[in-house]
Amino acid sequence: MSQSISTPKKLVRGVHLHYNEEKGEYHGVPKAWLKLGIIPGAKEADYGSIPPSLIPKEVQPDFAKKLLKSTPGISSRPKNIRHKVHVDFHSDTGFVGLPPELEAAMKHNGITKEEVMKQPDVVLDVLTTYVDTEGFSKQIKTLPREMTIPASLVPPGLPSKAEFKRQIAQVTSTFAEIRSVEEIWTGLEPVGHGAAGVVYRGKRKADGEIIAIKSVKLGGETPFDALVQEITLQQACKHENIVKIYQSYFEQRGRSQRLHIEMELMPKGSIYSFLTKYGTPGFTDEAVIAGILKSVLKALIYLHSLHRVHRDVKSDNVLVGTDGTCKLADFGFCAQLLREESARQSVLGTPSWMAPELIRGVRYDHKVDVWSTGILALELADGEPPYLSLPPLRAVYLIVTGPTPKLKESAKWSKEFKDFLKLCFQKDPAKRPEALDLLRHPFIMKAKSTTCLKEFK
Repeated sequence: MSQSISTPKKLVRGVHLHYNEEKGEYHGVPKAWLKLGIIPGAKEADYGSIPPSLIPKEVQPDFAKKLLKSTPGISSRPKNIRHKVHVDFHSDTGFVGLPPELEAAMKHNGITKEEVMKQPDVVLDVLTTYVDTEGFSKQIKTLPREMTIPASLVPPGLPSKAEFKRQIAQVTSTFAEIRSVEEIWTGLEPVGHGAAGVVYRGKRKADGEIIAIKSVKLGGETPFDALVQEITLQQACKHENIVKIYQSYFEQRGRSQRLHIEMELMPKGSIYSFLTKYGTPGFTDEAVIAGILKSVLKALIYLHSLHRVHRDVKSDNVLVGTDGTCKLADFGFCAQLLREESARQSVLGTPSWMAPELIRGVRYDHKVDVWSTGILALELADGEPPYLSLPPLRAVYLIVTGPTPKLKESAKWSKEFKDFLKLCFQKDPAKRPEALDLLRHPFIMKAKSTTCLKEFK
């Protein structure tokens, strides 16, 4: 007896959100969501055939304020490009379904159809990173994919989210309120500027110690939660090769709020400043290079033992003290690995120093810092990281697909140095050594004390 499939019954239409690419509008947006004001070009949904139980309820004002405060906004173009992009040899780029601006970016950055056909998934990973960081103009990105990590793969000793929240609460409880910076410091003079704020040199009134103060305007580019996490992760570090944070202060002036972070002053500046002032183009003495890298590796060994990933190891973030001591600084991109999140997928860092797995948005851990240490080593020798002169999309594509980075003038450097770099640049993170292994490498064993850096004026 033949059987036939019956037609569907009891169909229920729900809310369906549709994006019109030509007009840059979202259609079918529930009225309750429109009131939040965070969806550009939104067109209200037609509730005519939607059961009342499926219509989103009005959002409470307090919740809306909280959401608006914590949400940076929704871009007018979709972020996930994968679901509608396909490989097609007959197209100009090797893909069909790419937004026009991405097709233009591929052509401008020299990514050819032939390269797409060889490794389409890799190119899509790089393009996704390019979109999510708005052409690498933004260095911070939220977690792009859900992760479920088997309990058997979670390293022992990781703190839980609840434990890390308690650490943050403990640090923020020490923040003091002041009416004016003149209460605490005197002789303030700016010594550096950045996207997050201004760094001053000053004298602490209580004991006369010369210190650095990083002053950040709240409500600016750096979210307060991210700023507090940065302070927590750096202030909790007690190591000779990590810049100390002493105390943080809130200042309220009218409607303006600032957070002042008092930290250890490193008068000689960054290693980058050494390269630009004294490099020819980089350091010529391998023992000096090894000495700087030894300091960085010691800091990373300590950080990694606490299950933390720095994610921004580069010459700008290695500072030099009066006595030549080198210390790792700037924990703005640092992450605490947790039991619930023992690996990361967020694309975050500075493109030229990023490890391949970080660029692709796949699971990664502290081994990304080892790759960045290798790029730092190239900086110290060559004066700059590889691919710096290339367009950014082309550069990160080559980091993922190209040969491992090499010294510009390989013949003038020792085989120990080249072997050290080879280990740092293992593209498979499982084969990349730990920072502790590299500290024992023959190249690092020839390190000269960084006290020699105090001779530079």
